[in-house]
Amino acid sequence: MKKRWKVILAAACYIFGVFASIYIGGWLMLVKPVRLLMYAYGTGTLSVKLLAVCILKIVLSTTVAGLVWCVGYIGCNYFRGTEDEYDRLIEQEMKRRRERHEQRKKVELYNKESGAEG
Repeated sequence: MKKRWKVILAAACYIFGVFASIYIGGWLMLVKPVRLLMYAYGTGTLSVKLLAVCILKIVLSTTVAGLVWCVGYIGCNYFRGTEDEYDRLIEQEMKRRRERHEQRKKVELYNKESGAEG
């Protein structure tokens, strides 16, 4: 995939995540329950169940908004790619450690075989 399309898709995912988190966390789970509580109180139809559900939505609104934003951010990083110099250095170190471990195993195997024959 061309780099230009990756950048466009990454930006689209990020923007979608931001707007979806505002809509879901801000509107559906924060503003609407508050408006519903105000309406129910004003009309005298407020019940304990309605109050409990609305309070739960209000309390969890920021958590859900953060979760939705994170999904958009993960999509952004999937298309954009997040490897940097630090990630490359970690991969090199892991490769060196694997190679040293394999070399030690070969030496141990050789020592066992030569000791058993001798």
